[in-house]
Amino acid sequence: MINLLPQKDKNIIKREILRRYINILGLCFCFLFFVEIAFSLVALFFSVSFSKNLNDQLITTKNVANSKNLEVLEEEINKVNNRLLSIEVSENLAANITGNISKILDIQPDSIKIESFSFESKKILLRGHSETRNGLLGFIEDIERIDCADASCFPETTLPVSNLLEEKDFDFSLSISMN
Repeated sequence: MINLLPQKDKNIIKREILRRYINILGLCFCFLFFVEIAFSLVALFFSVSFSKNLNDQLITTKNVANSKNLEVLEEEINKVNNRLLSIEVSENLAANITGNISKILDIQPDSIKIESFSFESKKILLRGHSETRNGLLGFIEDIERIDCADASCFPETTLPVSNLLEEKDFDFSLSISMN
């Protein structure tokens, strides 16, 4: 085909074709730009959602770890409380024993010399020396008569028979039960 158009018209047609290509390319770039923005917004939405989900899982994991730590701490606190309770009971028992021993020492006659006290599960073991058998028996009766808040402090005293064999100057051992 022969192009019989003048050169001026040919140049106008070439510019028009170039302008159309540029317009189409511009429209394609604009379309791609808007599609890219749309995909970026979707990706941003999913990444924010994923990040929030991960943060929630992290918080849940920390809470679970903290609850396990709390259980361990709670066990430790219970152990310490039990130890403190046993110490308190021991303290009260020691105060009770001290008070009872002082009551025994207050009624001790001159004819009896107490050499040692020991304590063994609600019993006081007493060792000493007595000048007379009657003095020891009177001392035992006095111990049994000691009152502690509407009851006898020492409901039972046990004296081995072997301690009563001699009449004068003998060693004795006595087991005194406490309330």
